[in-house]
Amino acid sequence: MSKKNRSKNNTSTETIEDRLLFKDAQHEIFFYWGLAMAGDIDKSTQALMYTIGLSKETRDNIKLIYNFKEKRIETGFKDKKWADYNTSCIFRMAYNLYMELVPVKFGDGGDPMEKVREFSKYTPNIFFRNIYAPYFWEAIKLKFPEYCILGRQDEIEE
Repeated sequence: MSKKNRSKNNTSTETIEDRLLFKDAQHEIFFYWGLAMAGDIDKSTQALMYTIGLSKETRDNIKLIYNFKEKRIETGFKDKKWADYNTSCIFRMAYNLYMELVPVKFGDGGDPMEKVREFSKYTPNIFFRNIYAPYFWEAIKLKFPEYCILGRQDEIEE
């Protein structure tokens, strides 16, 4: 684990990105490469690239996960050989933060219980009971910096 800035003296000009926790050097390199490739850098794209960059498998398969040209996250990768439990968790967190929804459609036929099982894979119970939990929290801070100000709740607008 590495932090870009380990200082506890946070200045008013310091951003959440300045204090990001990266899993390793490859994660950090991928994050900045992904932002450069994506072009427009908004909070959703930052959270997506940070999250996808967590594992070698998701980094190596970014073009199966995200269409840079159309700015669209793909869902069909889950059937691929390299997609294990951890990479699926990474994808689900990234998808949820980028799209702000869960890719489960109700009312279009199919087995409703299977849809409920898939929906349950997008819950905090799943996201924060695995090895990537600290990094998922970092991704949430990228997506919602205005709500992740510790010790300064009086500055959060209602």
